[in-house]
Amino acid sequence: MINTVIFDMDGLLIDSEVLWAKVFQYMLDPFGKEIPVKHYVQYYSGKTIRENMENLVKEYGLPYTTEEAVKRVLDFEDAEERKGVPLKPGARVLIKYLKEKQYKVVLATSSLGKRARTILDQNGILDQFDGIACGDEVKRGKPAPDIFLKGMEVVNAQPEHSLVIEDSESGIHAARAAGVRVICIPDLKQPTQEGRDMCECILSNLEEVIEFLEKENA
Repeated sequence: MINTVIFDMDGLLIDSEVLWAKVFQYMLDPFGKEIPVKHYVQYYSGKTIRENMENLVKEYGLPYTTEEAVKRVLDFEDAEERKGVPLKPGARVLIKYLKEKQYKVVLATSSLGKRARTILDQNGILDQFDGIACGDEVKRGKPAPDIFLKGMEVVNAQPEHSLVIEDSESGIHAARAAGVRVICIPDLKQPTQEGRDMCECILSNLEEVIEFLEKENA
């Protein structure tokens, strides 16, 4: 029986992947370079900020250290996110259902902790989460299982009784590496056939997770 539901954040719980593509382009604009959204999604989505900035600096030959790049990105992203980052369709309905049915609700995100909590608080749902695990609390980003192992640890959950909801290929692999079943709700990119085969199902929005849980725990 599933008693713990673990959410990814960017592209799954909040509509932020397009924003992040904009943030990355901000880093490249002074040098007349461009990062297509598809390229961002394929190579950067779902990874930690530090990993992404290290890779971006190398790939585009930017004149920054990784630390300098991280600071520039966080400053710009912070200004953009003060305008607000909306929840994905069905998010409030699903979270309300989970709390009513007494599931443990966990956030496991590659994002930094301060950012994650600020966004959840802006949307009035921070207090709905029983546990939060963030990218600055683990050594390895997805597809390594660390973030989901940490998420289960903070609420004392077991893999066999947990369910991950993800939007990215790297997140799917991370969940399965942690021994947890996973549902995919794609954002900008559909999973490969390999990714699809690792999922319990592919859904179109968060509200559809309710039907899956009701059948699973009937």
